[in-house]
Amino acid sequence: MKVKRRTCDGKLPACSQCLATGQGCGGYQYDLIFIDGSPNKGIVSQSRSKDLKETGVGQLNRHVHGKRIPHTPSLGNEEMIFRCPSPTSTSLNRISLEEITASVVWHYTPECELPWLFTASSTSESRICGAWVEVLPSITGHGCNEQVLPSAIKAFAVSILNKGLGHGLWKSDAIQAYGSALRALNKGLLAAMKTHRLELAAAIMCMALAELMFPSSKSACITHVRGVSELMRTLGPEAYSGGSPHKLFIGFRPILIFEAFRSRQSTFLALEEWKTTPFRLHPPSSMQCLLSEAVSLPAALQNVDRLEQLPPDVANDLAHEALHPLLDILGRLKTWNESYRYGTQGPLYWSKSVSSTQTKASSSSHISLWFPCISVANILTHFWAIRVICLVHIDKLASSYVSLNYEGLLQKIHIPVKSLKDDSIELATRICQSMEYTMQDEMKLYGLASTLFPLSTAHDTFKFYGKETEEQLAWCQGIIANLARGGLYLAPLFSKASYDL
Repeated sequence: MKVKRRTCDGKLPACSQCLATGQGCGGYQYDLIFIDGSPNKGIVSQSRSKDLKETGVGQLNRHVHGKRIPHTPSLGNEEMIFRCPSPTSTSLNRISLEEITASVVWHYTPECELPWLFTASSTSESRICGAWVEVLPSITGHGCNEQVLPSAIKAFAVSILNKGLGHGLWKSDAIQAYGSALRALNKGLLAAMKTHRLELAAAIMCMALAELMFPSSKSACITHVRGVSELMRTLGPEAYSGGSPHKLFIGFRPILIFEAFRSRQSTFLALEEWKTTPFRLHPPSSMQCLLSEAVSLPAALQNVDRLEQLPPDVANDLAHEALHPLLDILGRLKTWNESYRYGTQGPLYWSKSVSSTQTKASSSSHISLWFPCISVANILTHFWAIRVICLVHIDKLASSYVSLNYEGLLQKIHIPVKSLKDDSIELATRICQSMEYTMQDEMKLYGLASTLFPLSTAHDTFKFYGKETEEQLAWCQGIIANLARGGLYLAPLFSKASYDL
């Protein structure tokens, strides 16, 4: 008897043949290999050459050699070769979702981290918001509205490919993809009880990052981040203790916490169960530990803001209550920093001179800080940003309420501070000096996105100290302008208060 064989089409999360016959799909493993998309590199299969010419987006060809990425359970058991898209490519209609997702991964992930992206040890890697992209294929198509996540991934991809072009130069199919994703997301939200919530959260996060590159958006990114926050809260911390949900959690958590900093509103992530339960199976990274120490700071900022709404005599009596949480966080940051430095070998950063022809700003801008890797750069710049927020607000309280004995309290918890103002300016300066490293081309979109919270904090700090830091503020604004010229718009991420007195 002749056995009829059917070809597996390799679709995810299960092939079409298995879905049609109702049998379980055993899955397939791919090794991802990313290669340069420039002409004359690699071999293009004849069957895909026409699509490649028309779209410029990419192709799968197992005979082309490039950068090999260890296989991931969410992909397959064949080598996946991805030809990187042209920066102006937006016609994605003929390209599979797997290829589009691979495009997002390649454009987002720093060169040095691509080999580790899909390894088991990267479960709680100290990334700011990039680790979650690897699970996108494995969570697609579980809800009733199967277009929510694919549409969002496509919108994210075209936003990357059109980054920096300006709204007038965006291609019509790119804008169409963006609009389609918003409509699909709206339908998904209306059917939130039926749609797979992890898939919906991932779609919203794709749109949040796409909004930072879409020139007409002002506050839509913040709206999307708040939507992810609410979806995560409704599922509870136990849902994020392992598997794909955990990877989504460690990717989303920093963004949600930084939004709480920006809005100066307390967050559910400060609750003890949210700091421990998601890490029950996988120990937190250094970055996640830092966030756990700092996650109560938005509530402390909220208390500082409330003082301004009270009569002066009442506010003066309550100023100590607003000060103590800031001091407590400073103490915990000090302990974290000592532990981090003790567990790290070699220098964490060093100075690198910048040619005087590259800058016309203050002498500080003639120095760049360099780091052993992007993870260390992100950890330190975010640590400096969180610490400077504490110092600036202690300075603000001290100048507004002269009865506060903050110096004695700082000495009591063994925190050496030369001057609140001087230390704050020094930390903000270090952040700006670190931007050349994080904004390197090889750091890709991840490096650019990693500048948002530290750089906005440095900007607010220089603005707070007025004429004394006019040169530093102009320098910082120049960096922000460079980001905008590159297609990343930082203004919506600035603090609501900007430390205004």
